[in-house]
Amino acid sequence: MQTVELEQALNRAFQHHNAGQWQEAEALYRHILETVPDQPQTLHLLGLLCFQTGKREAAAELLAKAVTILPENAEALFHLGVTLQALGRTDDAVAPYLRAVTLEPDNVEAHNNLGAVYEDLNRPDDAAASYLAALAAKPDYAGAALNLAALYRKHGRPDAAVPHYRAALKTHSDNAELHCGLGQALTALGQIDEALSSLRRAVELKPDYTLAHEKLGNALREQAQFEEACESYRAALAIDPDHLDARVNLGVTLQEMERFEDAAAQHRKALSIAPDFPSARHNLAHCHWKRGRYDEALEIFDSLDTPTADARALECLFAMQDFDRFYKRQQTESERWRGNLRTAAINAFAAQQLARNDPHPYCRHPLDFVRAYDALEAVPDAAGYLGQLTNLLEQQTAVWEPFGKSTVAGFQTPAVLFDDPTGPLETLRGLIEDHIARYRAERFDEECDFIDRFPARYTLNAWYGKLVKGGHRLSHIHPSGWLSGVFYIQCPQGADPDEGAIEFSLHGYGYPVLDENHPRHRHRPKNGDLVLFPSSLFHGTVPIEMEEERLIVAFDLVPLAG
Repeated sequence: MQTVELEQALNRAFQHHNAGQWQEAEALYRHILETVPDQPQTLHLLGLLCFQTGKREAAAELLAKAVTILPENAEALFHLGVTLQALGRTDDAVAPYLRAVTLEPDNVEAHNNLGAVYEDLNRPDDAAASYLAALAAKPDYAGAALNLAALYRKHGRPDAAVPHYRAALKTHSDNAELHCGLGQALTALGQIDEALSSLRRAVELKPDYTLAHEKLGNALREQAQFEEACESYRAALAIDPDHLDARVNLGVTLQEMERFEDAAAQHRKALSIAPDFPSARHNLAHCHWKRGRYDEALEIFDSLDTPTADARALECLFAMQDFDRFYKRQQTESERWRGNLRTAAINAFAAQQLARNDPHPYCRHPLDFVRAYDALEAVPDAAGYLGQLTNLLEQQTAVWEPFGKSTVAGFQTPAVLFDDPTGPLETLRGLIEDHIARYRAERFDEECDFIDRFPARYTLNAWYGKLVKGGHRLSHIHPSGWLSGVFYIQCPQGADPDEGAIEFSLHGYGYPVLDENHPRHRHRPKNGDLVLFPSSLFHGTVPIEMEEERLIVAFDLVPLAG
C-alpha cells in the first residue's frame, strides 16, 4: 500500500470511527494492517476502537504493540494506561501513564488517572502528587480536585481536603459531588453547621444522590437531630433500598432514640442484603443486649472476630450469670485478649462483684492507679497561662453533644489538639509529657501489663471539652488508649464541692450489678490539676448545676506499633 493510499484509507477509517460507524472503521483498520502489519497509528486507533466496543484484552495487545513501535506516541500510551486500568492491571498501568505525562506534562487526564492507579496500589503520597500535578496544569480541573480532597479525607486529613473542595467549587458551584465531599470533610472536622449547608446543597442539586442523603443524615445525627437524620436516611433508602450504610445508620439512630425494636428491624434488613455485614451484625447484637436478650446477643458477638465483640461476649456471659463460661473462655491467652481494654474493664468489675481473682493482666485494680498532680506548680504565672490557653482553645471547632461521645450539655473538639501544637498547647503537651514520666517513675503495689508493658512509643490524642449548666459526662472508658488523663482549666466553685468532680468506678456500660457495694472514687479538681488513670477505668462527671463553665483538655496515650 502506497503512502498516499495508506493515508486515504486511514482517514476514511477514522471518519467512520468518529461517526460511530464502528464496523466499517474496524474493517478498514484491519485491511490496512493486513498490508502494513506494524503501522503504529492504525494499531493505536484499532486498539482504541476495541476498547470502546468492550474488547479490552485485544485493545491492550494492539496498544502495547503500537507504543512498542512508536514509543513517543503519548496519546497511545495514555489509552494503553486507560485500558490496563480498566482490566484491573493497575501495576502494569503505571508505566504507560508515567511515560505519557513525561511526554505531555499538561495531560491532566493522565495525571488524574495515574493518581487513581496509585490509590489502588495503596501509594497515597504518589497519588496526591499526581493529582497535584493535574491541578498545576489545570487549576480548575474539578475531577482532580475531587479526587485529591477525597484522598486526604480518606486518610484522616479533612483539614487538607477542605481547601481543595472550596477551590473547585469556585468554578464548579453546581457540582453535587464537590458539595457532598466538602460536607463530609466538614463533618469530620466538627464544623457541622457548614457541613449541613454543603450537604443540603448537594441533595438540592441532585435529589437522587443517595450518598449525599446518607451523609446529610450523619451530620444531622452529629447534632442529635435524630428525627431529621432518620428522614435523610429514609430518603436515601427510597432511592436505593439496598444502600447498606444508610440502612445501618438509620438503625443506629433509632438505637440512640431507644427504639430498639425498630432499630433491630433495620439491621435485619441490612443483613438480608449482606448477611456478613459486620456493622449490622454488631448493632443487631447490641439491640438484643439492650432488650435483655443476652443469649441472642452472645450468639452474634461470638460470630464476630473483633476485639470489641470478644469483650461484648464476656459482658453477655456475665449478664447471664454464666460465670463458668465467662472464665473458661479466658484460659487460653492471646495477644489480642491481653491488649483488649474493654475485656479488662468487665474482668475488673466481675472480680470485685464475685470476689474472684481477675485473670486479665492489664490492670486488675485500676482505682489504685489514679493520680492527681498540680501541673502548674512550676509555671510562674499560672493564671495568665490558663487565660492564654483558654483563648486559644475557644478558637477551636467544637461540637455540641457530639454523637457517640459521653458529653451531655457540653461541647467537644476532635482529638487533634496535639497534632501540631503551638504556643500554650505546645507548653501543655510538654507539661503532660513531664508528668507522664513522673507517673511512670512511681512505685505501684501491683505488677501488671499497664506498668510492665507501658508503651515505649506512643502518641497523645487530645481534645478540648466545655460543660455548661446541667453538663456532665457519662461513665465510659477509652479502649483505644493505655493511659488517659484530664487537665483542668476552669472548675466550677459552688456550694456543692462535687459539682464537676470526676468520678471513677469499676461499673459501666450497663453491667448488671450483683453487689451494690462496688468501689467508687471522686476527685474534686481545682484549676491546673492533672489527673492520670488507666484507660480501662470507668469515669464520668458529676453534673454541674451552676452557670459557671467547666473547661478541660482530655487526652489518651495511644500505643504505636514497633
